[in-house]
Amino acid sequence: MTANEILNRIYAAVDYVSNLDGQDTELVLDMSQQMLSDLINTGSIKPMIEYVKRYCDVIDGPDDIQRIADDI
Repeated sequence: MTANEILNRIYAAVDYVSNLDGQDTELVLDMSQQMLSDLINTGSIKPMIEYVKRYCDVIDGPDDIQRIADDI
């Protein structure tokens, strides 16, 4: 995956998660910063499920985590 593709993925993740009802916007900002940091430091990002588990505060359980990560 190229850096441009990864940046597009980060944008998609931020857009998706920030539009979830009740989602804390500060957590979305923290997620974007972590994803950008990962890209800068490693040249890639972690699997999306890792970010969703850590930064999405409106999940209803493991199935919801997977669904959100898959939707992104």
